[in-house]
Amino acid sequence: MLQALKSDNSPFTEQQLQRLRDGMTGINAVQAAWLSGYLAGQALAQPSPADTPANGPAAASQSMPRAAVLYASQTGNGETIARQLQSALQAGNVAVNLASVADYSAKRLKNLDWAVFVISTHGEGDPPDDAVSFFSALQRQKEGALAGLNYAILALGDSSYAEFCAAGQQLESHLERLGASAFSARVDCDIDYEQPAEEWSERISKRLSEELKPADMAAKPPLAPTLSIVSREGATPWTRQNPYAAEVLQVQRITGRGSDKDVRHIELSLEDSGIQYQPGDALAVWAPNDPALIDAVLQKAGLDGSENVRIKDRQLSLAKALGERLELTRLALPQLDKLLASAPELATRLRLADADTAAKQAFIQRHQVIDLLQEGHGFNDAQSFADWLRPVTPRSYSIASSQAWAEDEVHLTVVLEQHMVDTSPRLGLASDYLTGRVAEGDRVKVFLEPNPRFRLPDDGSTPLIFIGAGTGVAPYRAFLQELEERGDSPNTWLFFGNPHFQTDFLYQQDWLRYRREGLLNHITVAFSRDQAEKIYLQHRVREQADRLFEWLESGAVIYLCGSHAMGRAVEDELQAVIAAKRPGPASDYWSELVQTKRIRRDLY
Repeated sequence: MLQALKSDNSPFTEQQLQRLRDGMTGINAVQAAWLSGYLAGQALAQPSPADTPANGPAAASQSMPRAAVLYASQTGNGETIARQLQSALQAGNVAVNLASVADYSAKRLKNLDWAVFVISTHGEGDPPDDAVSFFSALQRQKEGALAGLNYAILALGDSSYAEFCAAGQQLESHLERLGASAFSARVDCDIDYEQPAEEWSERISKRLSEELKPADMAAKPPLAPTLSIVSREGATPWTRQNPYAAEVLQVQRITGRGSDKDVRHIELSLEDSGIQYQPGDALAVWAPNDPALIDAVLQKAGLDGSENVRIKDRQLSLAKALGERLELTRLALPQLDKLLASAPELATRLRLADADTAAKQAFIQRHQVIDLLQEGHGFNDAQSFADWLRPVTPRSYSIASSQAWAEDEVHLTVVLEQHMVDTSPRLGLASDYLTGRVAEGDRVKVFLEPNPRFRLPDDGSTPLIFIGAGTGVAPYRAFLQELEERGDSPNTWLFFGNPHFQTDFLYQQDWLRYRREGLLNHITVAFSRDQAEKIYLQHRVREQADRLFEWLESGAVIYLCGSHAMGRAVEDELQAVIAAKRPGPASDYWSELVQTKRIRRDLY
């Protein structure tokens, strides 16, 4: 492949080509595809030669694309939409840059006429980690700074959370304050985002094609899509729409007898899949609903399941749709409001007033579809019931293994999500499936969700602080396996929290082995219920303030994995440590840690 590059017009010297040949030796097709996409993405993030000051301002203004498609994506869906939009524009000979906002300075927006944003909301209304610095930079700009910019926003979210699409709303608020004008109304997408995203993309593509396509382009053939469109990290045939059926190799309980938590270590085979993952990535799982739950829901709804319903472009029985296409274990606020509007007596019975959004949000966090049903109530037929339900979504789990160590396997750490409503258990969809409904030899539908924001540093000597509660410890097992395989031995420190030492010290033997072998230098634990006063990870952070600050000053990277509540509590304590240990605002030091990616989060 590289041999063909050598010609009179080659941009490489012979010495450079030889180094490239040496570096490409032994890589497989999947790795080559990833590399090509990575290099193309890097090229897009850099200014072209015509953008450089050496060519002068006039040359730069004539050469730079006047439009950019910018994305901030936590799981990759936003990036996919952005790439598809750029591909459509390029096929029509419209020049447009594509970049993550993490790689795009907010100051460059003033050089654009058109900016299209695809942005996800993460957690409780937060922008993705990649967008935090970009949002901060927008906030610091003066009013009217972007008066010449036309923008459009596609916001992705999940209406089961209180702050639905809040990041998109925040972005629009920033742009409006800076004087930018919307050339298309913001579209907020729920979990079934495909159709509205496609319709939005078509409108945006048509408008930009009209505005930016040169008059003489009609006689020219369309441009071929670039490699950056079709190649991306972790590229395989297996996607959200086309998952891989991974064989279950092992399901092992790793909490002790008497624990309040049922946590399983699950090993899946990726043999012959071509899936290449890295420590810090997640694996998404498509799980079917429990047949027993389906029967109970049908009985309460007064339906027998044999009626045919249409779900998007497919017609199938209601029972089959409930099995694989519709969500039964998560509720959303619009869904609840729609039912309460048609059944005022239900609102009275549940004590949910129209204006009390907080009470409704608390209700949907603790209840499922079955809790809202009365036999024959609210739905005249199977189709109206199916229309009221939301599409099922895949569940994502941090990978607990390094592929360099586990080879053709991928390991997950899954806790059974469960709580009681009156005397009946309510179980999580995928956690119940993986911990109780699959056995060795079964097949599970999965696809990779790369997470480049949560990776080991390139410098193998960088000190590492791993902070995680419960199953949030999973990626740190992968990190340590990776370090072991690489032969790197940086200073490492694990903070782990769970209720009880005797029953809930997940992967205890792994940590102790790494401690004996010197790969793990320190272990600090917080077992919250082993004493009268509850002790959590933030308390351990406070106790270790002196040493933690020394590690930070030496360049350590801090990783946070687990619940958003845990993450917020630990971050607050870390900022208190910083405020106590150094002069000046702690927020400045913290912002620098975030911007330099020395704070890396995987919170859910």
